[in-house]
Amino acid sequence: MTYTIQSVEFETNKKYYKSYFHSLNGGFDDFYEGNMIESTHYQYLIDNEIIATFSINENQRLTHLYVKEDYKDVYSDILENVILYGSVTKLLFVTNDTDIVNEVIKRDNIIEKQACNYIYKTKQPVDLILSLAQLSDLKKIKETCGDFLDNYEEQIKLGNLYLYKKENEVISIVNVIQHVFDNNACSIGMMTNEQYRKQSYGTKSLIYVGNLLLDQGYDVYAGCYYYNDPSKKTLKKAGFTLTNLICRVDAF
Repeated sequence: MTYTIQSVEFETNKKYYKSYFHSLNGGFDDFYEGNMIESTHYQYLIDNEIIATFSINENQRLTHLYVKEDYKDVYSDILENVILYGSVTKLLFVTNDTDIVNEVIKRDNIIEKQACNYIYKTKQPVDLILSLAQLSDLKKIKETCGDFLDNYEEQIKLGNLYLYKKENEVISIVNVIQHVFDNNACSIGMMTNEQYRKQSYGTKSLIYVGNLLLDQGYDVYAGCYYYNDPSKKTLKKAGFTLTNLICRVDAF
């Protein structure tokens, strides 16, 4: 089959990325989504029909390959053409994308585990109440949480930052990030004041905001670095379940 490849703007491919997201039943957080968005975007066509999309970042890393269902039988051929076209040498992928996982296994590539993705599906009981952070809290938040976020003020203004305080001291914060591919999905991240860790504040903060978002109709995701065992334990205690891993191949 004769094929063509064309570079496009992100917005042109956005609807296909949403299809890719849903084909995986979600399964990636704002980190993976951000890696796709920041890449260069392409469409793969046969006889002027778009049958696949892919994205490659500035390090020649393939950050996704989505092939329409009717063309899955030629997935391997499409991948080879994409690698050749983009001089691809590296790969970032999620483990519930079985198409790319099968290709990695066939190639006997060395896989590096990077992050874990979780989903929150069922509300849990909680006796902690968080409030939306206010600009008047900004100084205290920065002093307590450091560089956990690089845009505290913006997140406060957007109404995305939740806060638990005790006697005017910041105990924990939870940040909410709405997904770009699917506006009904969001990811949350949490940080607890070092002096109050291992006292369930982090777990309860995640539960409170998770419950709130479920009530608002969102699909709720979270992610953490693969080797961050304390974060993995906290997410599990809060009722999050592991959906998949984000992995990379540095010699594809």
